[in-house]
Amino acid sequence: MFQSACSTIRESLYGIKCSSQVDGRQIVGTGTGFLIAPGVVATASHVLHHEGDWSKPIHPHLQVIRAPKVGGQMHKAELIADFPNKDLAFLRIEEEDKIPVVELSTDERQRGEQIGSLGFPLATMKRFRQQQAFVLIERFQSGFVSAKYRQNRGGSPLSIIETDSNIYSGSSGCPGFDPSGKVFGLLSATKTDRQQKGEAYRLAIAMWIPSAEIIDAAHAAGIRLVDFEF
Repeated sequence: MFQSACSTIRESLYGIKCSSQVDGRQIVGTGTGFLIAPGVVATASHVLHHEGDWSKPIHPHLQVIRAPKVGGQMHKAELIADFPNKDLAFLRIEEEDKIPVVELSTDERQRGEQIGSLGFPLATMKRFRQQQAFVLIERFQSGFVSAKYRQNRGGSPLSIIETDSNIYSGSSGCPGFDPSGKVFGLLSATKTDRQQKGEAYRLAIAMWIPSAEIIDAAHAAGIRLVDFEF
């Protein structure tokens, strides 16, 4: 069902590596992003901050690599804008070719609708021939829309699409899309198994920032989205 959509999405998909030197040691963060306009990658804000914490600084060294180029050289990225209250951020990259952008969809998503996501969860750093290598594996995940609501973040209301997906760790910034390849949102957070009164219960929830919020934030940042000019 999602084979064609995955082939389309991966052309606009990026792995993100963020790094800092703190007290003589390197701190690294990883995530996923996707191209929403020429030279502009959208990702989750917390991916760029130390330890995924909005109260901590943004990593000064940002690098990306496009899915079809994984295994090759990473490219420098620069921060355009950061919206912690929406968990959205935008990066400027230099395009090596004319890369297609994703199709952002503001269509209303219905409970029970099947969705997919693609990205680079479980990314690791490994030493290879005296060098640190960024190990990325492209992974597809799926689920169903289970709820839609608004949440207060930093004093501002934010729309959320919730799915019943048990998402891999490190999936932040992944695009969520329908079988036609239209992107409905960006993965912000997950909730997994917890303990309650000494008993384990299964909880698999993924929370997505809808494309309408991405479009609004992009316009606030001065990013021109050709299909969404007002």
